[in-house]
Amino acid sequence: MELAYARTDMGGQGRTVQGGVLFTDRPTDIRNLYVAMTRGSELNQAFFGVTGEETAVDVFVQCMTTDWIDQPATVRHAELNETTPHRPGLLDAPTLRTLMDERHEILTMLEAAESFVRSAPTHQHMLEREIAEAHKTIARADAEYRRAETVIETYDRPLRRKKHEYKIQMARREIHRQPEVIRRADAAIASAENRLTNLAERTAGAKALLHQRSDLESKVTEMDERLSNDLRVRTRIVRLEQPTAIVDSIGPRPNSASEAPAWDQAAARLHQHQAAFAIPAGIGDWPGHLDRSAYGESYSLVEQSISALRPDRPTVQVTAPEIDLPGLEM
Repeated sequence: MELAYARTDMGGQGRTVQGGVLFTDRPTDIRNLYVAMTRGSELNQAFFGVTGEETAVDVFVQCMTTDWIDQPATVRHAELNETTPHRPGLLDAPTLRTLMDERHEILTMLEAAESFVRSAPTHQHMLEREIAEAHKTIARADAEYRRAETVIETYDRPLRRKKHEYKIQMARREIHRQPEVIRRADAAIASAENRLTNLAERTAGAKALLHQRSDLESKVTEMDERLSNDLRVRTRIVRLEQPTAIVDSIGPRPNSASEAPAWDQAAARLHQHQAAFAIPAGIGDWPGHLDRSAYGESYSLVEQSISALRPDRPTVQVTAPEIDLPGLEM
C-alpha cells in the first residue's frame, strides 16, 4: 500500500482523499455513513462486522434508516406540551383531507362524464325507440277505435242488434278502452321527450367537462405531487420514530433489507390515512363495498400496502362489517 492511515469518521469530515474505506463493527446512523462514504474521490468502500444471521446489507440498510441527531428544543418543547410540531414538507390534517377529497371529486367527475358520454347514444336510441313504439300504439289504438265505431254504426240497429250482440259489446268495450291507451301512450311520449332533452343537456355538460380534462388532470397531478411529498416525509418519520399507533397496527419495523421497504410503505400510507381522517389508531371503520369516497380509496390503498407485508406479520384488526344490500333506489 502507499501512504494510508485510519482516523475516526468525525475526524475525516471535510477532507477529500483519493480512496476511502469504512469499517464499522456495529450499526451507525446515516450521517456518519454519509460522511465516511463521500470522502474518496475515486474509491469508497464499506465493510460491516455482522453477528448472527444478519448480513452486511441488513446492517447497511439499518444505518441508512437511522438518525441519531438530537431533537431541536422546539420539538422537545412540543412533546412536553403534547402538541404536534410543524415538520417541513408535512401537510396538516385539514389540507391533507381537502386534497384527498378534491382529487377524488375531480377524478370521479371525469370518470362519470366519460362513461356518460360513452353510453349516451345507447340511451338516446332507446328513448327514440320508446317514442316510436308509443306512436305505433297510438296508431293501433286509433284504428281499433274507428273499427269499433264502424261496428256500432253497422250493427247497433233494431233489426240487426240482437243477432250481433257480441260484436256490439266488444266494440263498445274498445270504444271505452282505446282512449285510455292513447292517453298513456301520449304520456309515455312526453316523458321520453323530456328525458331526451335532459339527456342532451347532460351530454353537453359532460362533454364540456371533458374539454377541461387537460386542466383538471394537471390539477390532479399537482395534488398527487403534494400528497407524494407528504408521503415521503411520513415514510422517514415512521421509519425513524415508529409511532405507537403504527406499530400497534402492523407490528414493528423488520430489520431485513427485503422486508423493511414494504413496512415503510405500509406504515407511511397508514400514517397519512390516520392524519387525513382523524383516526387515532388502526385503519378506521370499513367503508363498505359500495363506498365511492376519498376515505374508501385511502382505506383500500392502506389495505393493499398492509397485505404486501409478510403473511405472519400482525395486521389491522377490523370488525366484521354488515353487508350493504341494494335497496329499491338501485
